[in-house]
Amino acid sequence: MNTKLKTEIPSKEIQEKVRQFYKTSDEYCRSLSAESEDFFRRYVSLVDRYAGKARRALDAGCGTGLSTYMLSKRNKKAFGLDLSPLFLKKGKERAGCENIPFLSGDM
Repeated sequence: MNTKLKTEIPSKEIQEKVRQFYKTSDEYCRSLSAESEDFFRRYVSLVDRYAGKARRALDAGCGTGLSTYMLSKRNKKAFGLDLSPLFLKKGKERAGCENIPFLSGDM
């Protein structure tokens, strides 16, 4: 029995549709409103555990920036990176994030 997973790379057209959805979807952005500091506190504790001495952190796929904000509170120079300008805007508007760089990009 062959247990290898067969993976197919989506077509360029499908990839572009997914990108556009995440760039502009208010509905998806609202679904992220369930963010909780308790959830991200576990994430930040893992960062502390494995990269505790690092002074800088790149939060790739930062979404609306809660995890980026929490990393910055840990005396780290935090940078947020996300595909969605909509999410990045929400991150920049988050209280305490005024001095955090949020960058738009694909990973």
